[in-house]
Amino acid sequence: MPRVVPDQRSKFENEEFFRKLSRECEIKYTGFRDRPHEERQARFQNACRDGRSEVAFVATGTNLSLQFFPANLHGDQSWQNLSFQHQMDSKTSLFSHVL
Repeated sequence: MPRVVPDQRSKFENEEFFRKLSRECEIKYTGFRDRPHEERQARFQNACRDGRSEVAFVATGTNLSLQFFPANLHGDQSWQNLSFQHQMDSKTSLFSHVL
């Protein structure tokens, strides 16, 4: 699949792959699996602030390497647009302008 398609909204709404990924499901950080939990949390947050992360959709087995902020578009201050919302059950929600 090309990186950019002419009608992204239509592709997202009609493609089976994206419909599966858009359902609410468990997503796990896949980096540094051999490290302690606290270190993995810190590395995950730092990677997100750097504009990248590796995650896996548990139900489908889909692994993604995300890049949030291309440097040529946002410069070095892009991480300020990223916010973490920690929940009581050790889950974290990320909010960012992806597209």
